[in-house]
Amino acid sequence: MTTYQRFPLWIAAMVFIFFSTLPLMAAEKEIYFNPQGTLKELAEGNNVAAGQLKKELHLSQSVRGKSKVGELGLTRDQVAKAVVHIRGDFLLRDMAIAQLLCAFIVALAVLLLSRNKMSHQLKFVLLVGVILGVGFGLGKSLNPMTGLVKVFKGLFIGGEGSLGIRLGALLLFSLLAIVGTKALCGWACPYGALQEFLHKLPLISGWKKRNKIPFVISNTVRISLFLFFLSDLIWDFTHLKGMGRVVYHYINPFNLFEWHFPLFSILAYVCITLVLSLFFYRPHCHFVCPFGLYSWFLEKISIFRIRINREKCTDCKACVKACPGFAMKGIYKEAKLPPDCFSCGECLLTCKFDALSYSRRDTVNPKGQLRD
Repeated sequence: MTTYQRFPLWIAAMVFIFFSTLPLMAAEKEIYFNPQGTLKELAEGNNVAAGQLKKELHLSQSVRGKSKVGELGLTRDQVAKAVVHIRGDFLLRDMAIAQLLCAFIVALAVLLLSRNKMSHQLKFVLLVGVILGVGFGLGKSLNPMTGLVKVFKGLFIGGEGSLGIRLGALLLFSLLAIVGTKALCGWACPYGALQEFLHKLPLISGWKKRNKIPFVISNTVRISLFLFFLSDLIWDFTHLKGMGRVVYHYINPFNLFEWHFPLFSILAYVCITLVLSLFFYRPHCHFVCPFGLYSWFLEKISIFRIRINREKCTDCKACVKACPGFAMKGIYKEAKLPPDCFSCGECLLTCKFDALSYSRRDTVNPKGQLRD
């Protein structure tokens, strides 16, 4: 059975695994609301932390837990929206549609890349579709970055709803990242697609090819930020009892897709990363995104990835030059942990000797060296 004959089996496996996680994704739960009760009772009645509820409702930290809900001017709709966001209780139908859409996009991208059918025009259409459909169409609730952060928050300080829901979503995101090398990040993440789109604009193309930020620098920043995030969670757990905010909350770019910027730092971060995307490849993914770091480790076990046929390769290094990052250089040198590859397909479009493939197995792969 060939790779292409097996491909429908991978799609069937993803769909099966997805539906197996549906029991974890409970439908929207009943919201407890009593205008005469206290804020503390409101939080306990909805099984969320009082500190997180205050944060989500944009209440001052000076507001006491004994404050009456009615006196704070809160409505049932406001409370319901805040509680649903904290607990992650999305409607089953909406959750299913969103995640199946991500699975379909990843499967389509992997299929096109594996058959070498991805063109610049088709890539443009897919990127715009993801930005508008997944991003502005579905909003910020379902994204890999927030999903991973909330799993860790749930483990350390609780108050993030059903941990099963979070783990179920993270499981599917992980599988989609494994099917193709960071295929979820490369093709189904709306903020990643937006950065990719901006970087592809025909502006200072020569400068962008000559000036790339070394992966060791960007990855060091990304790892350091994640370690700070973990230490922040421990501090929150031991001192603030879930009332604090983790570092990613202040720079969550997915708020863009709901045009909701509760903090100036979020708006500033979105503006900075989008401007930088014109000059550097995916700055948010390389420098900040925790799921980007997590999926980087998953690349070693990814099923479909860029493979080099050394018998056909002429060592022209056109693929290395075409790569918007340093991924292809790492793949060429067979580095143990090559830089992030987002399955963008630029190397496939560049190679004139049919020496590259996006496939499951190496064909001919003796050790090669990158020549100067």
